[in-house]
Amino acid sequence: QSITGKVFTLLAVKVKKLMGIHPQNITYIIPGNSSVRVVAVDLRGYGESDKPLDSKAYTIPQLVSDIIELISSVCKDKCVLVAHDWGGIIAWRVVYQRPDLIAKYIVLCCPHPKRYLELAKVDQDTLMRQWYVLLFQFSYIPEMIIRADDYLFLKDLFTDSKTGVVNTNRMDDDAISAFIYTFSQENALKCPLYYYKTMRDPNKQRDQPRDQKVQIPTLLMMGVHDSFLTQALGEGNEKFVENIRVKNIDGSHWLQQDCADEVNREMRGFLENQLYVYCSISYFLFYLARRIFVNFNIPLVDNWCV
Repeated sequence: QSITGKVFTLLAVKVKKLMGIHPQNITYIIPGNSSVRVVAVDLRGYGESDKPLDSKAYTIPQLVSDIIELISSVCKDKCVLVAHDWGGIIAWRVVYQRPDLIAKYIVLCCPHPKRYLELAKVDQDTLMRQWYVLLFQFSYIPEMIIRADDYLFLKDLFTDSKTGVVNTNRMDDDAISAFIYTFSQENALKCPLYYYKTMRDPNKQRDQPRDQKVQIPTLLMMGVHDSFLTQALGEGNEKFVENIRVKNIDGSHWLQQDCADEVNREMRGFLENQLYVYCSISYFLFYLARRIFVNFNIPLVDNWCV
């Protein structure tokens, strides 16, 4: 779908009862007796969304603008914004810049940016866990490493005992194959790596969250076994968010896949079974929404899915 001149890969689902997919993958549980509109999107550079080849197209202000335009275009009212990891880095800026678009905010494995900067200055472990950010600054080398041995890097990322899911039955061969297929397409690694390269841009400081607290009700879920983020990052976020609930879940960095049942329980409780719009800005959620269509034998619209 083209939105304000930009092409995004979208998948919209409307359901009226509990809905899930194969238990070996994520099970999304939508609040019962609700009519829910689900919008999942591949971020710029991912899947079949636009892939500009200029690194300047991947600055945080550009990415934030994408999501604001997307919400404004597909949501008639305020939405519940759901994000994971890089999606969270973007979404924190969205809730600061356009609180009028957001009813509630749910974020997985991504503390408030100022909390991260605060702790990274004094805690070496917090800083060292982001070692891959330095690796991704180089040209060509990261892509070669990721592609080597039939994308062994990606397989280990999701299944290794240190970085992978805790509940190994949640990451089956089909899921791994889907990720490998997605990142094996033309420019499918090059463009996502721009996200990390543009972090060096001094202009990004202009887009840091403002000094005032976030006023939107927020749910932050952190993985107890997250190998990229320390548990301490879940603490102290109340200094930057007026109304926040922090939940530590016994899972990895890939919480929405690793601990789907508990994540869904927390989401249901936080949303209080109200009618809501669910806008996911994590490319993982796009894949999972696609699996709902496949498992329920719902015809897919051409060019919507990776």
